[in-house]
Amino acid sequence: MNILDAVAISLPCRPCGDNYRVPLKDVLLSHRMLHQGCPVSQETECPPVFQSRLFERGDIEELQRAWSRLERRARSDGGDLVLLGAGDLAETQPAVRTRTGDETAQRPNMNQPAPVSRKHARESTGGATKKRKTR
Repeated sequence: MNILDAVAISLPCRPCGDNYRVPLKDVLLSHRMLHQGCPVSQETECPPVFQSRLFERGDIEELQRAWSRLERRARSDGGDLVLLGAGDLAETQPAVRTRTGDETAQRPNMNQPAPVSRKHARESTGGATKKRKTR
């Protein structure tokens, strides 16, 4: 998959109130056109001039290289690197379970030491620990 075809910036159109998307592939093409000597300097006269200011050329190329490396790695493990859409994100479960707000509220304050029963209390003795005697 060409990541630059799959990723875009969504921009609001102030006059009509709608959004339009500019794929990163178009932004990179705009940079290339300007690099090759496009003489126009006004955004209103040339869409590539406007699009080229959205992202730096190097950042787009870096994303493309990183995606290619990740894609090769996924294939070497027998998989495919894919982009998740909004619908996919709602359906997927995290690999590591996260706490809900209620669970977090019930969690003890991490800035305070956790209570330790006397049975499990230990004293530090210069790097070693020994069991504290309890009554």
